[in-house]
Amino acid sequence: MRAELLPDVVTIVHPGLSVDRYGNETESWGSGARETVNGRLVPRASGVQGNGESFGAKREYTEASWALILPPGTAIDSRCRVETDAGTFKVQGHPVTRRTMSRPHHITATLSAVV
Repeated sequence: MRAELLPDVVTIVHPGLSVDRYGNETESWGSGARETVNGRLVPRASGVQGNGESFGAKREYTEASWALILPPGTAIDSRCRVETDAGTFKVQGHPVTRRTMSRPHHITATLSAVV
């Protein structure tokens, strides 16, 4: 995939493991492995908050879903988080490798904002 098609710098964070006070293993984002790659972050769907019924009402738009396009071979799975200039996101479902007739072309992952 051509570099100019992947203009966004993203950091993929793989969760590490820590032990909570009860002795249970839990995911830890502070100790996770981090990999910085170029990708493309694209808004997929947005929702409207606020009352749009009355004249002059203020509406606030929030992004509900994003698509992240990555180079083939990038290590990402459903447990990962993604950090960008636009915020921190969690991966929804399993990322999909898209192929040409002869080889992998790119990976697509669906993201939602971490609040």
